[in-house]
Amino acid sequence: MLLSYWMLLLLQCFSVRLVFAEPSCQKFQSEPRRIFFNCGGFTTASELATKIIRPEHSKHAFMLSESRLEHLPVDTFADLAATNVTLNKVHIDNFDAVHPNAFERLNGTLVELVFLRGSTLPKSWSLLKEVVSLISLRFERQSGQISGEYHDQDCSLEIHQAEYVSIDYVKTTLRASASGSAKYTAVVN
Repeated sequence: MLLSYWMLLLLQCFSVRLVFAEPSCQKFQSEPRRIFFNCGGFTTASELATKIIRPEHSKHAFMLSESRLEHLPVDTFADLAATNVTLNKVHIDNFDAVHPNAFERLNGTLVELVFLRGSTLPKSWSLLKEVVSLISLRFERQSGQISGEYHDQDCSLEIHQAEYVSIDYVKTTLRASASGSAKYTAVVN
């Protein structure tokens, strides 16, 4: 999992300037079983919905970079099986916790959600409460405060903390999963 995450970041670093002159999504395959989607440069939700290559039922990583959207459409991840979703410099004007939402389409496959380089955070973490497969939230090069409504979560999450982010009240408000074992992990990068 960690190797695929770093491979995705490496691909993103080498392609970001070339790929995002106009909105696009590219699919990379580094090994027979390692698939990565790298999408970016979007300014509307409707553009994003039409550019994602579908269907992809093999497990893969998905990165959305350098985009500004009015909202994240409910069908964003339809017909995908992403295990890792990274939002890298993505601004979402309306990131409300509506149901159904885009992340619910990944229930059963999504294991890690990453907010990178100032990406917009959801207004409420209840946005993720139906994604029971999610076990890790990662915040890298984010500024701001991660407090909010973790008590709405009904699953165990590892919370990874990077520089410039303060996590308040997470340890005391994170509710245990059905197995009774809440996890809290803070990793400072």
